[in-house]
Amino acid sequence: MRKVERLFLNIVVFLMCIAIFNNLVHSEKIKIKTENGVTVIYNPKNPVHLPGVPNRLRLIKEFSIGEKVGKKEYMFTKIILDVNDEGNIYVLDSKECNIKIFNEKGNFLKMFGQKGQGPGEFSSPRYIQITPHKEIMVYDLYARRINFFSLNGEYLREVSVAVFPLFLDPKIDSERNIIGVVMERQPGVKSTTVRKLIKFSTDLKPIIMIDKVISSHPGAINLFPPRIYFDLTKENNIIYGISDNYEIKVINPKGKLIKKIIKRCDLVKIGQKDKKEKIKEIFGKRGIIPGINVKFPKYFPAFWSLSIDEEGRIFIGTYEKVKDKKGYYYFDVFDSVGRYIAKIPLKIKPKQWFVWKNKKLYVVEETEEGFPIIQCYKVIWH
Repeated sequence: MRKVERLFLNIVVFLMCIAIFNNLVHSEKIKIKTENGVTVIYNPKNPVHLPGVPNRLRLIKEFSIGEKVGKKEYMFTKIILDVNDEGNIYVLDSKECNIKIFNEKGNFLKMFGQKGQGPGEFSSPRYIQITPHKEIMVYDLYARRINFFSLNGEYLREVSVAVFPLFLDPKIDSERNIIGVVMERQPGVKSTTVRKLIKFSTDLKPIIMIDKVISSHPGAINLFPPRIYFDLTKENNIIYGISDNYEIKVINPKGKLIKKIIKRCDLVKIGQKDKKEKIKEIFGKRGIIPGINVKFPKYFPAFWSLSIDEEGRIFIGTYEKVKDKKGYYYFDVFDSVGRYIAKIPLKIKPKQWFVWKNKKLYVVEETEEGFPIIQCYKVIWH
Protein backbone atom coordinates (compact mmCIF):
# COMPACT_ATOMS: atom_id res chain seq x y z
CA MET A 1 0.00 0.00 0.00
CA ARG A 2 2.86 2.36 0.84
CA LYS A 3 4.43 1.75 -2.56
CA VAL A 4 1.17 2.76 -4.23
CA GLU A 5 0.91 5.92 -2.11
CA ARG A 6 4.56 6.78 -2.80
CA LEU A 7 4.02 6.26 -6.52
CA PHE A 8 0.93 8.45 -6.45
CA LEU A 9 2.78 11.25 -4.60
CA ASN A 10 5.66 11.06 -7.06
CA ILE A 11 3.25 11.42 -9.97
CA VAL A 12 1.56 14.43 -8.33
CA VAL A 13 4.91 16.11 -7.64
CA PHE A 14 6.05 15.40 -11.21
CA LEU A 15 2.90 16.94 -12.70
CA MET A 16 3.24 19.99 -10.44
CA CYS A 17 6.83 20.44 -11.57
CA ILE A 18 5.73 20.29 -15.20
CA ALA A 19 3.01 22.89 -14.56
CA ILE A 20 5.45 25.22 -12.79
CA PHE A 21 8.04 24.73 -15.53
CA ASN A 22 5.49 25.48 -18.26
CA ASN A 23 4.43 28.64 -16.43
CA LEU A 24 8.02 29.78 -16.20
CA VAL A 25 8.65 29.01 -19.86
CA HIS A 26 5.54 30.85 -20.98
CA SER A 27 6.30 33.83 -18.72
CA GLU A 28 9.76 34.12 -20.23
CA LYS A 29 8.20 34.63 -23.63
CA ILE A 30 6.97 38.08 -22.60
CA LYS A 31 9.82 40.52 -22.52
CA ILE A 32 9.44 43.96 -20.96
CA LYS A 33 12.23 46.42 -21.70
CA THR A 34 12.94 50.12 -21.48
CA GLU A 35 14.13 51.58 -24.76
CA ASN A 36 14.93 55.31 -24.98
CA GLY A 37 12.73 55.96 -21.96
CA VAL A 38 9.79 54.01 -23.41
CA THR A 39 8.44 50.79 -21.90
CA VAL A 40 8.27 48.15 -24.64
CA ILE A 41 6.37 44.88 -24.14
CA TYR A 42 7.29 42.13 -26.58
CA ASN A 43 4.53 39.51 -26.74
CA PRO A 44 4.63 36.07 -28.39
CA LYS A 45 2.11 34.73 -30.90
CA ASN A 46 0.17 32.81 -28.24
CA PRO A 47 -1.31 34.23 -25.02
CA VAL A 48 0.57 33.68 -21.79
CA HIS A 49 -1.12 32.38 -18.65
CA LEU A 50 0.11 34.59 -15.82
CA PRO A 51 -0.42 33.64 -12.15
CA GLY A 52 -3.35 35.53 -10.63
CA VAL A 53 -4.38 37.12 -13.93
CA PRO A 54 -7.82 35.98 -15.23
CA ASN A 55 -7.57 34.83 -18.83
CA ARG A 56 -10.91 33.21 -19.61
CA LEU A 57 -14.04 35.08 -20.58
CA ARG A 58 -17.61 34.02 -19.93
CA LEU A 59 -20.57 35.90 -21.39
CA ILE A 60 -24.06 35.59 -19.90
CA LYS A 61 -26.90 37.06 -21.94
CA GLU A 62 -28.97 39.51 -19.90
CA PHE A 63 -31.41 41.08 -22.38
CA SER A 64 -32.07 42.15 -25.95
CA ILE A 65 -33.41 45.42 -27.35
CA GLY A 66 -35.21 45.39 -30.67
CA GLU A 67 -37.05 42.08 -30.59
CA LYS A 68 -40.39 43.55 -29.52
CA VAL A 69 -42.22 43.39 -32.84
CA GLY A 70 -44.63 46.22 -33.59
CA LYS A 71 -43.33 48.67 -31.01
CA LYS A 72 -41.78 51.65 -32.79
CA GLU A 73 -39.61 52.69 -29.85
CA TYR A 74 -37.87 49.30 -30.03
CA MET A 75 -37.32 49.31 -33.80
CA PHE A 76 -34.07 50.41 -35.48
CA THR A 77 -32.64 50.76 -38.97
CA LYS A 78 -28.89 51.52 -38.80
CA ILE A 79 -27.48 52.01 -35.33
CA ILE A 80 -24.44 52.54 -33.12
CA LEU A 81 -24.50 53.08 -29.37
CA ASP A 82 -22.78 54.07 -26.15
CA VAL A 83 -23.53 53.50 -22.46
CA ASN A 84 -23.17 55.78 -19.44
CA ASP A 85 -21.89 54.87 -15.98
CA GLU A 86 -25.41 54.20 -14.71
CA GLY A 87 -26.06 51.67 -17.47
CA ASN A 88 -28.40 53.76 -19.61
CA ILE A 89 -28.03 52.89 -23.29
CA TYR A 90 -27.97 55.65 -25.93
CA VAL A 91 -28.76 54.35 -29.41
CA LEU A 92 -28.01 56.57 -32.41
CA ASP A 93 -29.98 55.65 -35.52
CA SER A 94 -27.99 57.18 -38.38
CA LYS A 95 -30.74 56.58 -40.92
CA GLU A 96 -33.69 57.79 -38.86
CA CYS A 97 -31.58 60.65 -37.42
CA ASN A 98 -32.67 60.19 -33.83
CA ILE A 99 -31.39 58.93 -30.49
CA LYS A 100 -33.29 56.51 -28.28
CA ILE A 101 -32.50 56.11 -24.58
CA PHE A 102 -33.02 52.84 -22.70
CA ASN A 103 -32.42 52.07 -19.03
CA GLU A 104 -30.01 49.49 -17.60
CA LYS A 105 -32.60 46.73 -18.13
CA GLY A 106 -33.27 47.61 -21.76
CA ASN A 107 -36.59 49.44 -21.21
CA PHE A 108 -37.35 52.45 -23.40
CA LEU A 109 -37.12 55.85 -21.72
CA LYS A 110 -37.02 58.60 -24.33
CA MET A 111 -36.36 59.55 -27.95
CA PHE A 112 -35.05 62.85 -29.35
CA GLY A 113 -33.52 64.28 -32.53
CA GLN A 114 -34.70 64.59 -36.12
CA LYS A 115 -33.41 65.09 -39.65
CA GLY A 116 -32.52 68.65 -40.56
CA GLN A 117 -29.86 71.33 -40.70
CA GLY A 118 -30.83 73.34 -37.63
CA PRO A 119 -29.25 73.32 -34.16
CA GLY A 120 -29.54 69.86 -32.64
CA GLU A 121 -30.77 68.32 -35.89
CA PHE A 122 -28.89 65.68 -37.89
CA SER A 123 -27.96 65.22 -41.52
CA SER A 124 -25.83 62.08 -41.37
CA PRO A 125 -24.93 61.21 -37.76
CA ARG A 126 -22.17 58.59 -37.68
CA TYR A 127 -20.76 58.44 -34.16
CA ILE A 128 -21.93 58.81 -30.56
CA GLN A 129 -20.04 59.07 -27.26
CA ILE A 130 -21.09 59.64 -23.68
CA THR A 131 -18.30 62.00 -22.68
CA PRO A 132 -16.52 62.11 -19.27
CA HIS A 133 -18.53 65.30 -18.57
CA LYS A 134 -21.81 63.37 -18.84
CA GLU A 135 -22.78 64.83 -22.18
CA ILE A 136 -23.85 63.16 -25.42
CA MET A 137 -21.50 63.87 -28.30
CA VAL A 138 -22.78 63.12 -31.80
CA TYR A 139 -20.64 63.51 -34.90
CA ASP A 140 -22.56 64.49 -38.04
CA LEU A 141 -20.48 63.56 -41.09
CA TYR A 142 -22.30 65.45 -43.86
CA ALA A 143 -23.11 68.49 -41.72
CA ARG A 144 -19.41 68.41 -40.69
CA ARG A 145 -20.04 69.29 -37.09
CA ILE A 146 -19.87 67.81 -33.61
CA ASN A 147 -23.07 68.22 -31.59
CA PHE A 148 -23.36 68.14 -27.80
CA PHE A 149 -26.48 67.32 -25.77
CA SER A 150 -27.30 66.77 -22.12
CA LEU A 151 -28.01 63.18 -21.07
CA ASN A 152 -31.71 64.05 -21.30
CA GLY A 153 -31.41 65.16 -24.92
CA GLU A 154 -31.27 68.94 -24.47
CA TYR A 155 -29.19 70.62 -27.19
CA LEU A 156 -26.12 72.38 -25.76
CA ARG A 157 -23.68 73.46 -28.48
CA GLU A 158 -21.80 72.44 -31.63
CA VAL A 159 -18.26 72.53 -33.04
CA SER A 160 -17.71 72.83 -36.79
CA VAL A 161 -15.10 70.62 -38.49
CA ALA A 162 -15.74 72.07 -41.95
CA VAL A 163 -12.13 73.26 -42.24
CA PHE A 164 -11.03 69.65 -42.77
CA PRO A 165 -11.62 67.60 -45.95
CA LEU A 166 -12.76 64.64 -43.82
CA PHE A 167 -12.92 64.24 -40.05
CA LEU A 168 -13.36 60.74 -38.58
CA ASP A 169 -14.09 59.08 -35.23
CA PRO A 170 -13.85 61.98 -32.75
CA LYS A 171 -13.63 61.25 -29.03
CA ILE A 172 -13.72 63.69 -26.10
CA ASP A 173 -11.39 63.35 -23.11
CA SER A 174 -11.95 64.60 -19.55
CA GLU A 175 -10.28 67.94 -20.40
CA ARG A 176 -12.83 68.45 -23.22
CA ASN A 177 -10.09 68.02 -25.82
CA ILE A 178 -11.16 66.47 -29.11
CA ILE A 179 -9.14 63.57 -30.50
CA GLY A 180 -9.88 62.45 -34.05
CA VAL A 181 -8.53 61.24 -37.38
CA VAL A 182 -8.22 63.80 -40.16
CA MET A 183 -8.11 62.37 -43.68
CA GLU A 184 -6.79 64.45 -46.58
CA ARG A 185 -5.06 64.20 -49.95
CA GLN A 186 -1.28 64.31 -50.03
CA PRO A 187 -0.38 67.70 -51.60
CA GLY A 188 1.09 67.27 -55.06
CA VAL A 189 0.83 63.48 -55.00
CA LYS A 190 -1.91 61.86 -57.04
CA SER A 191 -3.96 58.99 -55.56
CA THR A 192 -2.33 59.34 -52.13
CA THR A 193 -4.23 59.95 -48.90
CA VAL A 194 -2.96 60.79 -45.43
CA ARG A 195 -4.67 59.90 -42.17
CA LYS A 196 -3.53 61.93 -39.17
CA LEU A 197 -4.38 61.26 -35.53
CA ILE A 198 -4.59 64.70 -33.91
CA LYS A 199 -5.45 66.04 -30.48
CA PHE A 200 -7.40 69.33 -30.60
CA SER A 201 -8.51 71.83 -28.00
CA THR A 202 -12.21 72.44 -27.35
CA ASP A 203 -12.32 75.06 -30.12
CA LEU A 204 -10.58 72.69 -32.55
CA LYS A 205 -7.11 74.20 -32.43
CA PRO A 206 -4.43 71.50 -32.96
CA ILE A 207 -2.49 70.62 -29.80
CA ILE A 208 -0.54 67.53 -30.90
CA MET A 209 -0.20 65.67 -34.18
CA ILE A 210 0.20 62.21 -32.69
CA ASP A 211 0.85 60.07 -35.76
CA LYS A 212 -0.02 59.64 -39.42
CA VAL A 213 -0.20 56.96 -42.08
CA ILE A 214 0.10 57.46 -45.83
CA SER A 215 -1.80 55.29 -48.28
CA SER A 216 -0.76 55.39 -51.92
CA HIS A 217 -2.89 53.68 -54.55
CA PRO A 218 -1.99 54.97 -58.05
CA GLY A 219 -4.39 53.71 -60.67
CA ALA A 220 -6.48 51.66 -58.23
CA ILE A 221 -8.46 51.85 -54.97
CA ASN A 222 -7.05 49.86 -52.09
CA LEU A 223 -10.06 48.36 -50.31
CA PHE A 224 -7.98 47.60 -47.21
CA PRO A 225 -5.87 50.73 -46.65
CA PRO A 226 -3.99 51.12 -43.36
CA ARG A 227 -6.17 52.83 -40.76
CA ILE A 228 -5.66 54.36 -37.34
CA TYR A 229 -7.69 52.90 -34.47
CA PHE A 230 -7.63 54.43 -31.00
CA ASP A 231 -9.31 54.66 -27.62
CA LEU A 232 -8.94 56.81 -24.49
CA THR A 233 -8.21 55.81 -20.91
CA LYS A 234 -9.64 57.50 -17.82
CA GLU A 235 -6.25 59.15 -17.37
CA ASN A 236 -6.55 60.69 -20.88
CA ASN A 237 -3.85 58.47 -22.29
CA ILE A 238 -4.37 57.71 -25.97
CA ILE A 239 -3.97 54.06 -26.96
CA TYR A 240 -3.71 53.61 -30.70
CA GLY A 241 -2.41 51.45 -33.51
CA ILE A 242 -1.99 51.60 -37.28
CA SER A 243 -3.53 48.50 -38.81
CA ASP A 244 -0.69 47.58 -41.18
CA ASN A 245 1.54 46.66 -38.23
CA TYR A 246 0.78 44.87 -34.95
CA GLU A 247 2.15 47.56 -32.67
CA ILE A 248 0.03 49.38 -30.10
CA LYS A 249 1.29 52.68 -28.69
CA VAL A 250 0.33 54.58 -25.54
CA ILE A 251 0.63 58.37 -25.51
CA ASN A 252 0.25 60.40 -22.30
CA PRO A 253 -1.86 63.62 -22.18
CA LYS A 254 1.20 65.74 -23.03
CA GLY A 255 1.79 63.77 -26.23
CA LYS A 256 4.77 61.74 -25.00
CA LEU A 257 5.11 58.12 -26.07
CA ILE A 258 5.27 56.10 -22.84
CA LYS A 259 4.63 52.52 -23.97
CA LYS A 260 4.74 50.18 -26.95
CA ILE A 261 2.91 46.86 -27.06
CA ILE A 262 4.23 44.57 -29.77
CA LYS A 263 2.87 41.13 -30.68
CA ARG A 264 4.16 38.58 -33.14
CA CYS A 265 1.39 37.45 -35.46
CA ASP A 266 0.63 35.65 -38.70
CA LEU A 267 -1.45 37.76 -41.08
CA VAL A 268 -4.61 36.24 -42.57
CA LYS A 269 -4.71 35.77 -46.34
CA ILE A 270 -7.50 37.43 -48.32
CA GLY A 271 -9.45 34.79 -50.25
CA GLN A 272 -11.76 35.09 -53.25
CA LYS A 273 -14.82 34.90 -51.01
CA ASP A 274 -13.43 37.72 -48.89
CA LYS A 275 -12.91 39.84 -52.00
CA LYS A 276 -16.48 39.29 -53.19
CA GLU A 277 -17.87 40.21 -49.77
CA LYS A 278 -15.78 43.39 -49.63
CA ILE A 279 -16.82 44.45 -53.15
CA LYS A 280 -20.47 43.91 -52.21
CA GLU A 281 -20.00 45.92 -49.01
CA ILE A 282 -18.44 48.86 -50.86
CA PHE A 283 -20.29 48.85 -54.19
CA GLY A 284 -23.48 46.93 -53.39
CA LYS A 285 -25.05 44.19 -55.50
CA ARG A 286 -24.22 46.02 -58.73
CA GLY A 287 -20.53 45.29 -58.19
CA ILE A 288 -17.55 47.41 -59.17
CA ILE A 289 -18.48 50.55 -61.09
CA PRO A 290 -17.10 50.51 -64.68
CA GLY A 291 -13.90 52.50 -64.97
CA ILE A 292 -12.89 51.97 -61.34
CA ASN A 293 -9.97 49.68 -60.56
CA VAL A 294 -9.71 48.06 -57.16
CA LYS A 295 -6.67 46.68 -55.41
CA PHE A 296 -6.50 43.86 -52.88
CA PRO A 297 -3.36 43.22 -50.85
CA LYS A 298 -2.33 39.61 -50.28
CA TYR A 299 -3.18 39.77 -46.56
CA PHE A 300 -5.74 41.43 -44.34
CA PRO A 301 -4.46 44.21 -42.07
CA ALA A 302 -3.14 43.10 -38.69
CA PHE A 303 -6.37 44.19 -36.94
CA TRP A 304 -9.65 46.04 -37.47
CA SER A 305 -10.55 47.44 -34.05
CA LEU A 306 -9.04 48.61 -30.77
CA SER A 307 -11.03 49.14 -27.57
CA ILE A 308 -10.51 49.10 -23.81
CA ASP A 309 -12.64 48.26 -20.76
CA GLU A 310 -12.79 49.87 -17.30
CA GLU A 311 -10.02 47.64 -15.96
CA GLY A 312 -7.61 48.71 -18.69
CA ARG A 313 -7.74 45.55 -20.79
CA ILE A 314 -7.07 46.19 -24.46
CA PHE A 315 -9.14 44.28 -27.01
CA ILE A 316 -7.79 43.93 -30.55
CA GLY A 317 -10.19 42.63 -33.20
CA THR A 318 -8.36 40.40 -35.69
CA TYR A 319 -9.38 39.00 -39.07
CA GLU A 320 -8.86 35.42 -37.93
CA LYS A 321 -12.17 33.58 -38.18
CA VAL A 322 -13.20 30.87 -35.73
CA LYS A 323 -13.53 27.53 -37.50
CA ASP A 324 -16.99 25.93 -37.46
CA LYS A 325 -18.53 29.08 -35.88
CA LYS A 326 -20.09 31.33 -38.48
CA GLY A 327 -19.69 35.04 -37.73
CA TYR A 328 -17.12 34.48 -34.97
CA TYR A 329 -13.73 36.20 -34.98
CA TYR A 330 -10.83 36.03 -32.56
CA PHE A 331 -9.97 38.98 -30.34
CA ASP A 332 -6.55 39.37 -28.73
CA VAL A 333 -6.71 40.60 -25.14
CA PHE A 334 -3.92 42.41 -23.30
CA ASP A 335 -3.94 43.33 -19.63
CA SER A 336 -3.43 46.90 -18.41
CA VAL A 337 0.34 46.34 -18.47
CA GLY A 338 0.25 45.30 -22.13
CA ARG A 339 0.81 41.56 -21.69
CA TYR A 340 -0.97 39.21 -24.08
CA ILE A 341 -3.24 37.18 -21.77
CA ALA A 342 -6.09 35.78 -23.87
CA LYS A 343 -7.38 34.95 -27.32
CA ILE A 344 -11.17 34.89 -27.24
CA PRO A 345 -13.78 34.03 -29.89
CA LEU A 346 -16.61 36.56 -30.17
CA LYS A 347 -19.57 36.75 -32.49
CA ILE A 348 -18.42 40.16 -33.69
CA LYS A 349 -17.19 40.81 -37.21
CA PRO A 350 -15.40 43.79 -38.78
CA LYS A 351 -17.48 46.99 -38.73
CA GLN A 352 -19.94 45.49 -36.24
CA TRP A 353 -20.56 47.89 -33.35
CA PHE A 354 -19.86 46.86 -29.73
CA VAL A 355 -19.12 48.51 -26.37
CA TRP A 356 -17.38 47.24 -23.20
CA LYS A 357 -18.95 49.06 -20.24
CA ASN A 358 -20.00 48.40 -16.63
CA LYS A 359 -18.58 44.86 -16.82
CA LYS A 360 -20.92 44.17 -19.71
CA LEU A 361 -20.63 43.76 -23.46
CA TYR A 362 -23.19 45.47 -25.70
CA VAL A 363 -23.29 44.24 -29.30
CA VAL A 364 -25.33 45.37 -32.30
CA GLU A 365 -26.48 42.20 -34.07
CA GLU A 366 -29.02 41.42 -36.79
CA THR A 367 -32.14 39.29 -36.85
CA GLU A 368 -32.67 36.73 -39.61
CA GLU A 369 -34.71 39.38 -41.41
CA GLY A 370 -31.77 41.78 -41.30
CA PHE A 371 -33.06 44.18 -38.63
CA PRO A 372 -30.56 45.44 -36.04
CA ILE A 373 -30.98 44.51 -32.39
CA ILE A 374 -28.86 45.10 -29.29
CA GLN A 375 -27.63 42.21 -27.16
CA CYS A 376 -26.38 42.82 -23.63
CA TYR A 377 -24.08 40.26 -21.99
CA LYS A 378 -22.70 40.15 -18.47
CA VAL A 379 -18.90 39.80 -18.60
CA ILE A 380 -17.16 37.43 -16.20
CA TRP A 381 -13.39 36.97 -16.22
CA HIS A 382 -11.96 33.95 -14.46
